[in-house]
Amino acid sequence: KQIELNQYEESLNQAEYELNIFKHSLDSTKEELDNKKQIFNNTLQELGINEDEIGSRINEISNLLEIEETEELKELLEQLICLKETNQILDESYIEYNKQLEIYNNSYSEYISNKNLYDSGLLEYNNNLNLYNDNINKYNEGLTTYNNYYSIYEEKLSIYNDSKTKYEEGLSNYYKGLNEYDYNLNTYNENKKEVEKEIQSAYDKLKEIKVPKWYINSLKDYQTYIEYIDDTNSLKNLSKIFPILFFSVAILISLISMNRMVENDRLEIGTLKSLGFSNRHILNKYIIFSFLATLVGVVLGGLLGSVIIPKIIFSIYKVLFELPDIIVKFNIKYTIIGSIIAFICICGTTIYTVNKELKEKPSELIRPKAPKDGKRILIERFKFWNKINFSRKVIIRNILRYKKRVLVTLFGIAGCTSLIVCGFGIKDSIVDIANTQYGKIFTHDAIVYTSDILEYDILDNKEIKEVVKVQNISTKVNNSEVSLFVVENEDELRKIMNLNSMTNTNIKLEDNKVIITEKLATINKLKIGDKVKVIDTDNNIYEYKISGIVKNHFGHYVFMNKNTYKNFKYNMLYIKTKQLTKKQRNTLSSNLLKYKNIINIIYVADLKDSVLNMLKSLDQVVFILIILASLLSFVVLYNLSNININERKREIATLKVLGFYNKEVDDYITKENIFITIFGIIFGLILGYFITNFVITSVEIEKARFIRGISLKSYLLSSIIAISFTLI
Repeated sequence: KQIELNQYEESLNQAEYELNIFKHSLDSTKEELDNKKQIFNNTLQELGINEDEIGSRINEISNLLEIEETEELKELLEQLICLKETNQILDESYIEYNKQLEIYNNSYSEYISNKNLYDSGLLEYNNNLNLYNDNINKYNEGLTTYNNYYSIYEEKLSIYNDSKTKYEEGLSNYYKGLNEYDYNLNTYNENKKEVEKEIQSAYDKLKEIKVPKWYINSLKDYQTYIEYIDDTNSLKNLSKIFPILFFSVAILISLISMNRMVENDRLEIGTLKSLGFSNRHILNKYIIFSFLATLVGVVLGGLLGSVIIPKIIFSIYKVLFELPDIIVKFNIKYTIIGSIIAFICICGTTIYTVNKELKEKPSELIRPKAPKDGKRILIERFKFWNKINFSRKVIIRNILRYKKRVLVTLFGIAGCTSLIVCGFGIKDSIVDIANTQYGKIFTHDAIVYTSDILEYDILDNKEIKEVVKVQNISTKVNNSEVSLFVVENEDELRKIMNLNSMTNTNIKLEDNKVIITEKLATINKLKIGDKVKVIDTDNNIYEYKISGIVKNHFGHYVFMNKNTYKNFKYNMLYIKTKQLTKKQRNTLSSNLLKYKNIINIIYVADLKDSVLNMLKSLDQVVFILIILASLLSFVVLYNLSNININERKREIATLKVLGFYNKEVDDYITKENIFITIFGIIFGLILGYFITNFVITSVEIEKARFIRGISLKSYLLSSIIAISFTLI
């Protein structure tokens, strides 16, 4: 119906549009006729004829036309005829228009009536549609509520079924347990008296047991933790020494470089002064250069020292210990301190050197700096001087003539060589500790821990050659953890240990006297003849006189015989075995652990591995230090050699003008450098020995005594590295 109404409305609109066009056409025609009528009336007025008289005078006009035809009268007559015809057509058109308008009005009335019916129907439809939507929403809400309650129902039903199943199982178990209870109750009643006797007997035995002693151990008693702390303390002590040495050498070379740079720029400084530049502008150039160079070095050094090297060292420790990831923090404090020292030294030297040059006149600065006056040296007064060839005389004169340059080079080479020697020396001090401790000092192969005196002889095992009974007690001397080592007599102790003093003399184990280890004596400032106070785990204090101090590299020991301790009761067996493989050692351990009262067995080979692992991290850190020292040595020697050659360009040119060949000039410079390098290396080896002893003393952990001494191989390697860098 809506479509029909729309089509009907579209037809009415089209008819209305056509009527409007027709009406507009009629209006235009009427307007045109009115215009023509106006012209016609004007013409009649000119002729003196009224419009009403036109009809009665047509014949006269016709006769007049017959008598005298004029163009105006012909035209007037034609217009009159046309006007009448047009008026007639217009009247007919108006009649037709009114008919069509009446048809349109009737159709429009019918459209309005149908439109009202449609609107009332549409309103009723919308009301019913809204009612339908409301009911749909209520239905959906009800369906959702139903589904929710249905889900709850299914969940509760599942719980109910599970509970019912458990209830039935529990009920079944209950009756089963009830039957078992009745059976056991009957059995209990039958055996009650016998059980009561056993319980009473157990109570009696319980009363006979002594109250146990409780030992509370802290984190510091955990061996791996102690090893880690000792390693980090060694590294901490090492970090207090090596950075100062590295920094000192680096600052020295930087000072020399800036000083030489300013002196080499004398010509440029003189030129700038001649061109009118003020001293302040010239000084600012070198200050900015030294400041930026120092700033770049500080940034790179800070990143290398605070981020990269700590990660490398920590990666070494992670191989040996279970550690979380390192949290690297940029050490602002030490970076600022180092930066201030570097800026003061380098920029200060630059300012001092530039001001020194600026005091001279431009004409003096433009000219090359005059060399020092030649003078006779002391060695020329001796007779053997004439026996020395010319080249060597020149080398000796140059060395004694340019004392400042020689001393700086000598000190740089000596410093770098001493650092390399120190690195190799630390390596030598720790690399052979395990073999010395468990090969030359202690000579046993394994330790057997017992809980009581054994009722059998373990020498029955064919792999065991010798057994020494030892009572080992954990004690304290002041704040040092000490193992009290009690044996039957001196002979028994010598079976498993070499009692050698620091001077490699034999020491005797006397009654009522004790022997202590070297590191324990050093820490507590004890010497032979002093009395040492030993505190046991029950806080009992024992005082003994020291009869000797022996070498030892790991742990603190107090040795005594059973006559001194009185309460001798061994809890360890130090044994010597045949040469065993790892598989044979495991077999022996399995056989011994079958015996009563044997708790554990530790082999010296395993102890060696433990010590080597503990020292491995420090050994790798030392290797890094050796590499860094070698690189610093190369930079120092290259810088000094470069400065030396640049300063002597005129001298070299003079030698070539005098007829020296290139090889002779090269030998002239190289031999002088080698001569200085040899003296620098000798001085550096001596200095390195003392630095190594100082470093070893600083990095030693509390329970370890490093080997004092540097091998000949280390001295040779250090010398070869220094000479190689000089030749390069």
